[in-house]
Amino acid sequence: MFHDVSVLFSDVVGFTHICSLISPMEVVTMLNNMYTTFDQISEQHNVYKVSFQVSNKKHFHRIHY
Repeated sequence: MFHDVSVLFSDVVGFTHICSLISPMEVVTMLNNMYTTFDQISEQHNVYKVSFQVSNKKHFHRIHY
């Protein structure tokens, strides 16, 4: 289906520490800004995006196509 594929895995280094220093709403704002930037860059480059989130501790999965 696609001739070229790139995969981006991202991790916020120090996320737990950062979250301990700011309010929950600031965490939400930080993550929203980060993902909004990723979305804008993806749109600029006409990237087909599939995202997911997995947490082994909470068994939480989020899938976005």
